[in-house]
Amino acid sequence: MPTWAVNPLVRLDWRNWDTESVAFEVVSGEMAVFDALEAAVMACFEVGPRELESLTEELAADMALPVDAALVERIQAIITAFVDRGWLEPAEPV
Repeated sequence: MPTWAVNPLVRLDWRNWDTESVAFEVVSGEMAVFDALEAAVMACFEVGPRELESLTEELAADMALPVDAALVERIQAIITAFVDRGWLEPAEPV
């Protein structure tokens, strides 16, 4: 199963408001607004490399969400968006 990690060239500065977060990527100057799940996904990756299954289980437990196909698809989409931005990259399995 693929594993991803934060790109070591990325430096994020986060601000949180209620259910939304704003991240400013210092190197590129890119800014993005995220919902609570997107911010939680990135927070997990900032701790260390993750793969989809363990990340989904961890977030579902932390956020009291059911582990179902919809959650898996949503987290996969978030990971894909972060990879597309260059914020995450493939990593060696943990």
